[in-house]
Amino acid sequence: MHIMEVARSRVIIKDGKINIESEPKVRYCPIHEKVRKRGVITKESVEDSIEWRMELWGLFTPERKIKVSPEETAVSFGASEILATSLTNGLIDCAVIVCEGVGTVITTKSDVCQGIGAVLSCIIKTSPIDSIINRLKDEGVLILDEINTPIDQAKGVKLAIDEGFSKIGVTIRGPDAASVLSEIVKLEKKHGVDVYKLIVSTTGVKDEEVRAIEQAGDIVWSCASKLVRGLIGPKALAQVGVSLPAYVLTEKGKDMISNHIRQLKSKVFVLSERQADNLDLNIDPPQPFI
Repeated sequence: MHIMEVARSRVIIKDGKINIESEPKVRYCPIHEKVRKRGVITKESVEDSIEWRMELWGLFTPERKIKVSPEETAVSFGASEILATSLTNGLIDCAVIVCEGVGTVITTKSDVCQGIGAVLSCIIKTSPIDSIINRLKDEGVLILDEINTPIDQAKGVKLAIDEGFSKIGVTIRGPDAASVLSEIVKLEKKHGVDVYKLIVSTTGVKDEEVRAIEQAGDIVWSCASKLVRGLIGPKALAQVGVSLPAYVLTEKGKDMISNHIRQLKSKVFVLSERQADNLDLNIDPPQPFI
């Protein structure tokens, strides 16, 4: 059994069957519009999105696609894309991420990092899928616990440190930010390592999580979060993206973004804050903000 959220709709995938347990709280998403031509989000469009990922990418199946090139992805500034280019250029030496059927994993390969994260969103709980576990192990991926497949990013960072890595990228789910960031900051200080902390799936985060992200995060994706957009956005050092902006909070975050831009093959538009004041940078956002 696997539990995830799509547009804050709770979804259970069990024995290959999809059960949409709750109505989506986000009713419009520009990514859904771009990828599936269904911007208005309903239970039916959530199911369609997951079925598409299962059929084309093998999510939640033994045929899961685990290696992907950047050209195959739909977004330019996603977390997996930024981590992948950071691995390619040596800005980080490993990425601590989450894969369904496996839980928290550590990879040094950019195409595996991209493959795992390209179309996987907000996985909350997962159960072992032996084929995915074995193929990731063949790619040299370290697995936190292949028996219980927990999602525990702080323990994943600790394992990376124990394995000798010192420049570590990690994705952290917004609702977990307060507790996980606190543990990771302690590990950074204790072991003298650099951890690049990327906060994802922030829709609906509370005040406590936003304060933790502001204090310790490096890059945070706004998703449909009212608080992230309203409280963190104006203080960010930089913003990438418009309808679904990611906010850069630290110099480490800026290094990741700068490195990523250098490797993009598409045209990049850069605006100063003064120039941006004359533009509508809230074009086509998710609705409603939560």
